[in-house]
Amino acid sequence: MPIADAITAFRSAAIAKGDIASPRSLDIAFLERLADAFAELDEAGPEGRAALKNLLQDRSPYVRRWAAHQLLSEGDAAALPVLQQLAAEQTPLGLTVEKLLADHAAGRLTSPFIVGS
Repeated sequence: MPIADAITAFRSAAIAKGDIASPRSLDIAFLERLADAFAELDEAGPEGRAALKNLLQDRSPYVRRWAAHQLLSEGDAAALPVLQQLAAEQTPLGLTVEKLLADHAAGRLTSPFIVGS
């Protein structure tokens, strides 16, 4: 899949998922689409990784959340201020990101995506 298509798939799944999609099966389907799009970006090598990092500046907070979560789980410090900004918002997304940051501080943050399953 071309990088542009993987970015489009990642963005559309993140936005469609929102805070949580209902029913649960739909939420899981969006998570799987996010994971598939991430796998494509990861397989694209440095160009795909750069495209993922560019999503830290996306206009959608949901896109920024998922991209930043993955990047921070890999140790990319550029994701931290993005997540801190999202956590400062008094929204369901902000509360979710607060927990994510707590997991990071405790050394428990892992990738939100299971690739190759």
